[in-house]
Amino acid sequence: MALLDDLKKQAQQIKQKEIENEETTITTVGEELRKQNEIILNEKLDFIHNYLIQLVDNLNIIKPDNEITYNLLDHSQARFQIEHVKKTHFTVHTGQNENGNRVILKYDLYSKKGMSVKIVNDAKLPSIRKHLTEKTVHFFETDTEGDRVLITLANPVSTRFIYAADLDHCMIVLKLDNFDGPWSTLMKYMPEDITEELMDETAKFILGEDNHFSELSGNAVSEKTILQLREHLK
Repeated sequence: MALLDDLKKQAQQIKQKEIENEETTITTVGEELRKQNEIILNEKLDFIHNYLIQLVDNLNIIKPDNEITYNLLDHSQARFQIEHVKKTHFTVHTGQNENGNRVILKYDLYSKKGMSVKIVNDAKLPSIRKHLTEKTVHFFETDTEGDRVLITLANPVSTRFIYAADLDHCMIVLKLDNFDGPWSTLMKYMPEDITEELMDETAKFILGEDNHFSELSGNAVSEKTILQLREHLK
């Protein structure tokens, strides 16, 4: 039995070394893959950054006057709208997080009448307060005539397009914050998706022009697909 115990001990030591070597190999491969992904994604982020710098320079001179409607949502999905909202003070900057580099396009939203909306002081008001607080949108309230409360969003109310590298999956992740309401949308792009066409459609999307931004971002069904579905359903 002593011999068997000795052989068993040797076998366990060999297995343990094999496991450690395998883990080291996996870690090394993972690190090398992340480095390769970082090179690819940084090149795409540089492309995005250069495009956005040119876009911002032009927009700050042109001062686009297209208007949007900014929506507040409560848990029931009822919409409370702030109309005639415009965009101003376009900026671009770069940064880093734990997973790689980032490029951030930011601009402020404003309305000549103020970023305000009157809401009936009923059961919906607490849910609206909760929603805005969860989305870290600063606001203050003013009592008005009757049973209404004026909710005013504190300046600045800013929209952000945050492009970030996902080194593990070799993707560019776009987090779109506060575009037409206090919420965020995530979009994911493969490196080959980051093209001049996509950036042109992004610019049109910002300017409120007809665009294919959602289609190219995988968030909409193309017109061709819609027509095919209609034909199929006839």
